[in-house]
Amino acid sequence: MKRIALALSLTAALAASVAIAGDVKLPGGVKVDPRSGAVAATPGAKGEKADEAACSIVVPAGVTVVKGQQVLINNDVKALVCPGAQVTVTANNATLYIAGEADVSVAGNSAKVYAHGAGRLAVAGNNASVYTDKLALTVVSGEGSKLLQCQRVALDTGAVQSGC
Repeated sequence: MKRIALALSLTAALAASVAIAGDVKLPGGVKVDPRSGAVAATPGAKGEKADEAACSIVVPAGVTVVKGQQVLINNDVKALVCPGAQVTVTANNATLYIAGEADVSVAGNSAKVYAHGAGRLAVAGNNASVYTDKLALTVVSGEGSKLLQCQRVALDTGAVQSGC
């Protein structure tokens, strides 16, 4: 519970720093708009348009399904995050599939995040790739990290036994 509260505090602090910045233009045409939500890549990370083929994902069977509050600390974790969930991930090589509005905080290198729907997402770590399709509070930081804007992130969860 303390980790989740800390993650939500971090997310709120990142939101405040983005809101203070006002309208900011980022590489690749990604723009921060604190009035309607924000999509931001911080120094060290870069924002760009995604290859639309990379925005359609089949979620593999055997992923952890997160429906409430949860802390994930295992490296190489793969999780389907359901709408309304609050998740803190402290792991390298994490892969998250966010299926709707959720509060997610990720700390660790080489994360891959596919986020469909508005919500709050903070990713701190090097070489992360974040695919997102909605204007939401999304902050990505770390050297070599990318915020990739999709027209739509399509998650096929048919292989997941107990999906959202």
